[in-house]
Amino acid sequence: MSASSIPSLSSLALASASLNSVTVPEECLEGINNTKFNVWCNLKNEVPLPCRNLMERVEETVSPDHLRGSVDLLFRRFSNELTTRYAPFMEDVRMIPHLHLHALEKKYQSYKTACENQALETLWKDCLVDELRDIGAFREFREIGDFGFIPPPQGYEEIRAWLSSPDNAAFVQQITDIDLMDKGLEYLPTEIGLFTNLEVLYLDKNLLRELPDSICNLTALRNISLTSNKLTCLPNAFGNLGALEIVLLRKNCLESLPNSIGTLVNLTSLNLESNRLSSLPQSICNLPRLETLHLGHNNLCAIPAEIGNLPSLAILSLYYNFLFTLPPSIFANDAIMRNDTSHCRRSFGGNPYVFNLGLEQSRDLGLEHLRDRLVQFKTHTPESILARLLQAIANGIPPEKIRRLYDCIDSFWKEKIIDCSTEGRASVIASIQSEDQDVLFIAGLSASAQAAAHRMFSELPSAQKDKVYHEIARMNDVIEDPLTWGKEHVFDHSLIFVDALEKTLLANSGELED
Repeated sequence: MSASSIPSLSSLALASASLNSVTVPEECLEGINNTKFNVWCNLKNEVPLPCRNLMERVEETVSPDHLRGSVDLLFRRFSNELTTRYAPFMEDVRMIPHLHLHALEKKYQSYKTACENQALETLWKDCLVDELRDIGAFREFREIGDFGFIPPPQGYEEIRAWLSSPDNAAFVQQITDIDLMDKGLEYLPTEIGLFTNLEVLYLDKNLLRELPDSICNLTALRNISLTSNKLTCLPNAFGNLGALEIVLLRKNCLESLPNSIGTLVNLTSLNLESNRLSSLPQSICNLPRLETLHLGHNNLCAIPAEIGNLPSLAILSLYYNFLFTLPPSIFANDAIMRNDTSHCRRSFGGNPYVFNLGLEQSRDLGLEHLRDRLVQFKTHTPESILARLLQAIANGIPPEKIRRLYDCIDSFWKEKIIDCSTEGRASVIASIQSEDQDVLFIAGLSASAQAAAHRMFSELPSAQKDKVYHEIARMNDVIEDPLTWGKEHVFDHSLIFVDALEKTLLANSGELED
């Protein structure tokens, strides 16, 4: 394949989709997946080296066992990486369909080099030159007892040469703190990796799209702050920063984390709020000193089951994700439970928990309330098939059994669930990119089923709602003023609510037939 025949950026995102245009039998899927994977591998051999590196980095976000079956996901993530990489040129929409990757890469490298040179000059002028002058970096020995000063380098070429010179290494190593906040930087110069004694690095409120691999040379770094940038990923060797104690990555565009993050054994605080994370690497459970972990406002449908077993973890926030249940290890962590209660952190709300159908209320419920609801949910004996399905989801039943339960639901509820699958949270879940399609299926089903139950209830006439309230009170053995009690506690127990709703619907259906 010649360079001129390489797909354009606009067609690349569709390179795998064409193989999905027809429905194939289950036994043929392996062959289809192999064909897709061959397309992927052939493309890797033809694209420019930086694009090939991007493809390999994307592959590392998918477990080896799922690689061949996740080619659609690989293409989507690669397309996203390319869109981010070439974003400075995307405003000229007319060019995109006609630019091949080699031409686009050449333009990108030229733009990136210019940005790095400008960033180097900014680093020098705003952070380095005065401090280096104070420690005598520009002092010149003339004769005994007489020192003069030479003018510091100017322009990126002189600055780069000065920083890279072995004669100046002793001065470079005395820099321990760099503050480049709010400088409009899109890329960092590779020379950032020369400051191997650097302990604090502030890069907040810039436009950074990626970090240079050289940043992983900063083995003395204890605190790095990258809040409010445009990062979509971290270098694979990020785990080399073994001295890190605090990592702030709020308000970026991160879609995944490198497995090496699990080697940051000194890390005490990790803030990943307001990103696009759909999953976490299992290695995140290997951080022995991690005390604070913020994961709110992401796209998480599930989290590692052992997350609560982190020995030092005391503060965990997971609000506004797409979690349909919580692992028992969180409730077993006394420090997390204590902090959530004593500080009224309410760090777990805003998720479509299958055991908490009162979605609006879940924003204000603390962890103790969620635990109590989950216990009630798991120990109740549901009567309706929809309630049994929701309980199975909360209990972590294997996906194949969840699918069988779903197949047993009558056509009435299936229609309602399917109608709700393209709206609200369910539609957002459907757009999430993740290698774990089972988790996405269950999360989407959970959100759709909950929405269907809520919609059916909200559309009932007042008289029918009263019947639901009465049935809820009866199932809770409430005799005195059952209507008022049922109305006040309608969403207290999700399965009882669903059972009562389904009984009312069946009774109403029978009355209509009579």
